Amino acid sequence: MMPINNTPASTDQANEYWPVFPEPTDEEVLLVTQSGLFDENWYRENYLMGRTEVMPPLIHFMRYGLRKGYKPNPHFDPRQYLTENPEAMRAGINPLLHYCIFMSAFKRQLGSNQNGRISEAALDSIWSQISTVMVGDIALKFHRINAVTAYRIDSFFEKEPETIDWLNTFADNAVFWDVGANIGLYSIYAQKIHHAKVYAFEPSVFNLELLARHAAINTLHQTDNKISIVPVCLSDSTKFGEFEMSHMTHGGACSTFAEGYDHHGNTLQKCFEYTMPGITADALIELYNLEIPDYIKIDVDGTEHLILSGMKKTLANSKVKSVLVETSFDFNEHASMINDVLKNCGFTLAVRAHADFYDASPYRSTYNCIWNRQ
Repeated sequence: MMPINNTPASTDQANEYWPVFPEPTDEEVLLVTQSGLFDENWYRENYLMGRTEVMPPLIHFMRYGLRKGYKPNPHFDPRQYLTENPEAMRAGINPLLHYCIFMSAFKRQLGSNQNGRISEAALDSIWSQISTVMVGDIALKFHRINAVTAYRIDSFFEKEPETIDWLNTFADNAVFWDVGANIGLYSIYAQKIHHAKVYAFEPSVFNLELLARHAAINTLHQTDNKISIVPVCLSDSTKFGEFEMSHMTHGGACSTFAEGYDHHGNTLQKCFEYTMPGITADALIELYNLEIPDYIKIDVDGTEHLILSGMKKTLANSKVKSVLVETSFDFNEHASMINDVLKNCGFTLAVRAHADFYDASPYRSTYNCIWNRQ
């Protein structure tokens, strides 16, 4: 495992994006203390050595350290947590406190048997929490099992309105590749609303379960155009590599394959990794005699340019009508290669957009770019 950098990349950057968190109450301090998530000795050794502060380390963290991007322990990254849970940032809630409140409620809900193990009935209760998103008279169903999935469901139409608008241009029965499908929100939408034949590419073992469950509860296994789940990493070459994850959360993102960097081109602060196969899109189509897609969405948080590099033959096929690719314009190599590959394959940039709230977030330089065949 790569050692975690305990110092934020830029204190000024952290202060620029973060809200001013309110003074912690005694009850909030007690809740964090009881959670066991604040490592006092680790925090003191990493952030307070040589300082003269007389206040307890936890109070220092909640008053000052959080604003500087400091971590409460080696594994919990507050900046990453706020990125994944923007509702906490918008509300100005201390991310560690937000996590503690959510987890305490989650544990009460789970319950346990006498051996301290989570019971099957409790797990069934969690999976029974299903939210419905209505699109006209069509119901899309999704499991609401944690704060991340809840946010994804609740922000379905607001988080990426340009993606929804793009999906609504699909002709019925089109072939759609959803690369970086996550828990399958857009895959389900494309299939149920436009009867698309969907190939959902998702390498995360945590997201795969939800992706499969969402296909099941939306009865997509009973349709002519089933969702095909493809649990491999697309890349610029065929190889085995490390799939690195920044956290182990159902519905999480910010992972990378065989490169070690995030969507900004900075070193990914990983907490978990495993080896898995990667393959180019061109090789995959040839190997399995797959249909050429009509539409391609690529959102994998950093290696979109490499995936496009591995599908040049596919992109040159006139059957591909449009490509939506998440592009980080503060990652020069990434943005430049995306531009070059798509232009050389006959596409023109039609849309560059993101929701307004991204302008005040670490993703302010990241846009969904829609390229259409000339």
